[in-house]
Amino acid sequence: MYKTAKPENFESRWEYTKATSSWHFDKFKDEDREPPFKILGRFKEGAWQNEFDEILKNAKTTPVTFRTRLASGAEPYTMRLDDNDLAKMGLATSHALYSKLQLPSTAFWLGKMARFFQLSDPTVAFHIQYPGQVFPFHIDNLTGIRSNQHGHPVNFDPESVIRFEIQLKDWEWGHMWAYGNTYWKQWKAGEIAYHKWMDIPHGTANAGHIPRCLMQITGYLSDFTRELIKNNNLIIDLAKS
Repeated sequence: MYKTAKPENFESRWEYTKATSSWHFDKFKDEDREPPFKILGRFKEGAWQNEFDEILKNAKTTPVTFRTRLASGAEPYTMRLDDNDLAKMGLATSHALYSKLQLPSTAFWLGKMARFFQLSDPTVAFHIQYPGQVFPFHIDNLTGIRSNQHGHPVNFDPESVIRFEIQLKDWEWGHMWAYGNTYWKQWKAGEIAYHKWMDIPHGTANAGHIPRCLMQITGYLSDFTRELIKNNNLIIDLAKS
């Protein structure tokens, strides 16, 4: 039985999403040996990197805030709770979490990368986190997938939806990605991670000198995806897939 909660009963998104999470919330538990996220493997070096470098060279990115994070432009249903959390952190509602990159329709290899996962009804996003941008610790509630409705059917089967994160450039000093009580670090370009979005708190920051670049793919699991997430150390060659 999955845990549910009503946002109107809370003053904080953090507390609201904690109420639906099954994570332990013991900040002194050692999770380095058994991290609460999984690295499936990575996409092999190839033409996709050249394609992304060319896109990034001429890219126009848009800063994303808690208020502007939905592709539809609608105000997220958690906005009141988000605003309260930002105020407690001393952050303005205009605080930039990361910047959004619009992928050109001509992007062949990156489109192929997204389709590899064979998710049903997928959404694909490209996040560019510039130095100084921070996405505070949070638990995902997939507002976009829920069509901005807290009573969406995904509440009753959250594991039917999965989210993959693919780093598009090698890790650099100052690039921080926290999962629970541990960190994803020292990744190579193409590395793929996933976690149980409804349970694991995470946050990101760029205290480095260059942008951190990510592809995020979210959608409903297929039979292919269910088998895929059982794997480790995959090397995926897009030229052969």
